[in-house]
Amino acid sequence: MALPNPNRYITDNDDDGTIELTLSNGEQRIIKPGDITIQRSTLHKWRNPSTTEWSRMIVVMTECQPVVTKNGGALGVSFPPH
Repeated sequence: MALPNPNRYITDNDDDGTIELTLSNGEQRIIKPGDITIQRSTLHKWRNPSTTEWSRMIVVMTECQPVVTKNGGALGVSFPPH
């Protein structure tokens, strides 16, 4: 099959379910299949809001420069205990 644009492609994706993203200020977003979020040093949590359906997500992490606060301190990585 000849594609009309050789820079594009077709895939069989299995995007399914929703994910709830909550930020430290309480702001929430529902992430649906095909959505993208970009965060840089944000305190956050992920949750599957469904009690009956699975959710899947792919996370890509890349290195970035530390975020510097107004008082000149740098934020570090934080993984609170579960």
